[in-house]
Amino acid sequence: MKKHFFCLIAISLFFSQTSWSQSALLSKEDLDKAKRYASLPEALKEPEKVYRLDLSSQKNVKELFHEIIKLKNLQELNLFGCQLSSLPPEIAKLSNLQHLNLSTNQIVRLPIEISNLINLTYLNLYGTKVSDAGLKQLNGLTDLRSVYLWQSQVTSNGVNALKTALPQARIDNGADLTLLVKKEEKEEKKEEKKEEKK
Repeated sequence: MKKHFFCLIAISLFFSQTSWSQSALLSKEDLDKAKRYASLPEALKEPEKVYRLDLSSQKNVKELFHEIIKLKNLQELNLFGCQLSSLPPEIAKLSNLQHLNLSTNQIVRLPIEISNLINLTYLNLYGTKVSDAGLKQLNGLTDLRSVYLWQSQVTSNGVNALKTALPQARIDNGADLTLLVKKEEKEEKKEEKKEEKK
């Protein structure tokens, strides 16, 4: 009897912890209103209050990840232009992360640990070296709603595969201007041929 009682308590504690962590997520509106920290030392002074961290263009970010993961409530992380060639596996410890900006870094492949970011809704990979194979870790992220792939190495096949794996997500790979120019040139040649025939 006592065993069953303790099992019930353990199960209820597990589910209350799970639902608590889910309820700790801010809405998009509240997240947009939350203070944006631009300095890791400042953020570490009150880590429980940090929901947004902008370390864009800082050069030693990879070495700072052991500090960044102390921000348990972090939900938006901007690592724009940080010269990252890879994303550390510690990223998985930021389980409340909703927005992740990795644009203009040298990242080729996303780590398998990114698949643990189950609350991720926005991912910016603009100007990275991520290719089709580098996106496979995103397939299980069912909350992902926006993925930006402009000027990355992802092909149309990779975009289509990601759209199939994540039908709820908007996959934006931008307009390929070279294709637009080629199309325009082709149409001009057709017009020229029509004029020649007349």
